[in-house]
Amino acid sequence: MNPTLAAIAHSKFRNAIGLVGIEIDSKQNKIRVRLAKQWSRDKLNIIPDEIGELYEKIKWGETYIDQQTGQHFIQSLKREEHMPLKIINTQKNLKDADEIERLKIMDKVEMAQFMLQLRQNHVIEFPERPSKDMSELEEQVALYMEHKTEAGTIDYYAPGEELDSLIKGLLIACFAARKLLSGGDGIPFMGPVRKKPLRSIGDYRLVLNKRGLSPRDI
Repeated sequence: MNPTLAAIAHSKFRNAIGLVGIEIDSKQNKIRVRLAKQWSRDKLNIIPDEIGELYEKIKWGETYIDQQTGQHFIQSLKREEHMPLKIINTQKNLKDADEIERLKIMDKVEMAQFMLQLRQNHVIEFPERPSKDMSELEEQVALYMEHKTEAGTIDYYAPGEELDSLIKGLLIACFAARKLLSGGDGIPFMGPVRKKPLRSIGDYRLVLNKRGLSPRDI
């Protein structure tokens, strides 16, 4: 039976919370996205219960949660749902190798570039018949792109007011699973990152058109 894990994250404007669950098939070298659920932040009082119900139903393995989701929310999950959580810190420029190795911190740019590798090597598989939230996740993946700041550094984010809680959850989940893909000694099967969006130009243009955006908006 393949290992599973889930990750919880909030959107950049803290107006949504996303949960993403994955299955890791190390023999086939695949990550299969099995679960995607997004809630509006105004439903904060019921989100822990609904996550707990999903956990009891599916019984995935480890659960990672971004500490920026909020201590009150994290404590609610721990106290009310008795859910074992691995709390991680996700920011830019986190370079402590030991903390990264122990999955205590995850550098945002490193996570996004790892996702680029996974996408370009066709490691991630989405369901053929996606739910509404799964389709939303795929659209968030398409719009989550590389941008160069005024200072010349690289950052990754979604344009405008687009939600990104699901893609953040997927980034965390995939980064946490990376050793299971590589046998625990890095990422030898991956090629270098090509400077492209997380999905092909055709994919994200379709999403932009659906959202009423143009390439100039990103």
